[in-house]
Amino acid sequence: MTEDDAALLAALGCQIEMQVPSEDISDEPVPLSSFELRLKSYVPPNVLESSKEQFFSKSLGKRVMEEHKRYRGFTEKDCKHRFVEKCQTLPSYSFHFYVGVVRKQ
Repeated sequence: MTEDDAALLAALGCQIEMQVPSEDISDEPVPLSSFELRLKSYVPPNVLESSKEQFFSKSLGKRVMEEHKRYRGFTEKDCKHRFVEKCQTLPSYSFHFYVGVVRKQ
């Protein structure tokens, strides 16, 4: 997963959680500290580990803020739909079939 993918998914996750209504849409972004508190919950550990900074890449945090501005006012359902659609485009998204055996007791 790239940092761009992580930023988009984190922004959608934050909108699902925070539900910033469309009436609050302005050029004023949600404070970066609000995102920093939540980003560890939304960004995969491998993306966090690839960050050179100790806690989190500030540039990634800013990109999440910019992405979130695009999705303010979106409903929870719309954000969840876009989140799943994005996940389905990632190369790591897949499924496996397992053969199971039912044992008679």
